[in-house]
Amino acid sequence: MGNKHSKNKKRNQKSSKKEITTQSSSTENSTKNQHQHHNDVKKSTGKSKSSNALSKLFEKYVAIREDLDEDEAEEEEELAKIVAPGIIQFMGDLEVDPMDVIVLVIMWKLSAKEKFKLSKKEFVEGFNNHNMFSIKDIKGGLDKWKSEIKNDNSAFKKFYSFVFNYNKEPGQKSMIVDIAVPTWNLILKDKYKFLDEWCEFITTEFKKAISKDTWDLFLEFVIQVPTLQNFDEDGAWPVAIDEFYEYMKKNGKVPGKEV
Repeated sequence: MGNKHSKNKKRNQKSSKKEITTQSSSTENSTKNQHQHHNDVKKSTGKSKSSNALSKLFEKYVAIREDLDEDEAEEEEELAKIVAPGIIQFMGDLEVDPMDVIVLVIMWKLSAKEKFKLSKKEFVEGFNNHNMFSIKDIKGGLDKWKSEIKNDNSAFKKFYSFVFNYNKEPGQKSMIVDIAVPTWNLILKDKYKFLDEWCEFITTEFKKAISKDTWDLFLEFVIQVPTLQNFDEDGAWPVAIDEFYEYMKKNGKVPGKEV
């Protein structure tokens, strides 16, 4: 009888310990969940405030538009985008020259799909993704972005590829010479020894619109054949590059290869 009573007492003690442990674990989990919920709410609130600040900034620039004649009207879809006058004002607030390469870098970082236009999603989500919520934040990050395309070859290739689709005329597969040449002068400045000769050749000799393939392979050409002396005449380069090489030989710009 005494043994039975002792066993029951031990069982009750174990049961009480389990209940205490379970209650403690439950309380601990509840506290953790409360902290997690608090943190999630805090993050959500912070993100919401940031988005609201960017939305207000967007509304400022979307309201800046060209004066149209009475018989002219913008499509409703266009009215919801920042257009050229707003972009110019935005760059002015950033103290950026509209002709500076950083303008294209900003458009690349925002994944802009149309030249001189920004949708609300591109503007708000784009800057949000880079933790930039004000003009001060954006200005503070521009040097880093500029340094990135200057020193990171992988980033520059992505930027260079983006510029073709961004800068070409809407609906066109190729980029006209009048756009391609100044764009190359802007983004390849100080990156290619024969940039002036290339642009002159494209303008005065080649005179054809630039395809995406030619655009992309020209950068590979710049990287792989910086002096032209190791140019493989049997290589699979686009016609424009083959003809440029012949043009340079003709003009005595390839040592030992004068025609």
